[in-house]
Order: sequence, then C-alpha cells, then structure tokens
Amino acid sequence: GYLRYATGEAAEEAFAAFQGRQVEGWTQVLRLQWASPRPASGHSSVQPSPPEPVDPTWPGDPQTFPGTQQGPLDPMAYAAQAEVEAQGLDPTRLFIGQMARECDAGGALKPLFESYGALQEFRWVMDKGVLYVAYSTFEEAQAAMQGMCNRSVPGVSMGLNVQFSRRQRRF
Repeated sequence: GYLRYATGEAAEEAFAAFQGRQVEGWTQVLRLQWASPRPASGHSSVQPSPPEPVDPTWPGDPQTFPGTQQGPLDPMAYAAQAEVEAQGLDPTRLFIGQMARECDAGGALKPLFESYGALQEFRWVMDKGVLYVAYSTFEEAQAAMQGMCNRSVPGVSMGLNVQFSRRQRRF
C-alpha cells in the first residue's frame, strides 16, 4: 500500500523506522520503497528524496550511516543464538558475499564492521569475492548482520549478502 505524510521529514523518519522490521507472523521483513511522483494534477505534494548511498568512510554510528538496504534481511538476523547454532551456523562469525572482487575490502568495509565490535577475524577471499568477519559475541555479530545485510556500498557491492557462517570443521 501507499502512505502519504504531511512532510518529507516525517516520511523519511517513518521510512528509517520501518525498513527491515520483522512483523510477527510474516516470513520476510518489511521492505519499503519510495513511490514515484504522480504526474502534475494541480496540487503539490512534498516528495522526499531517497537517502544517499552508503559512504564507506562514514565516521558515525553504523546504525545511522547513510544508505538503504536493498532487499529483505535473512530471517536468521533476528533469530536467537540457540536457533542459529541448531542450524549448524557459527553465531559469532559472518559470511559476506556479493562483493566486487577488485574492491578494497579492508579499507572500505573493515571500519564499518569494526564499529559493531572488536573483530576476531577479518579474512577477504578476493578470488571469490567473499569476506569472513568474526566477533567475540553473538550480539555483536547479530548487530553487524542486521546493520550491514543488503547495504549498498559504493565500489564494493550493490547489496551485501551477510549471513551467519557455517561452522568451521575442526580436525
């Protein structure tokens, strides 16, 4: 459906508040899009401009850096630690895919992922275009997954694929 707000600022606040939210009983999170302006019909309406793309050098809190998520979050982004482990996934280690192989992952992404907690691992596999990031706690990893999944990062990805990593085999 469509919603109309009194001001562009109110629309932007609502967009930020609801984008990526999980609704009880739904299998996917909310995915919002800006409506296209109607052709001129004699009345004016304020159309908010879409948020700016993510700046990989953004110095602020990762929850507030510019950019939008390009698709729904993996439902595991909101799962309990026990559920993640029951799926055979590592609750502190993330797999990040859909990255340009020629990007500077360390320079562009490391500061963004570090803002969610101290990194225990940051391993860029350039020939596959994937990255592995590990944190000390499940809460840090989950916050990074929720904040970075499907984020557009110029020069890196149109939408990062962030998932909990499969457990590593120990020999």
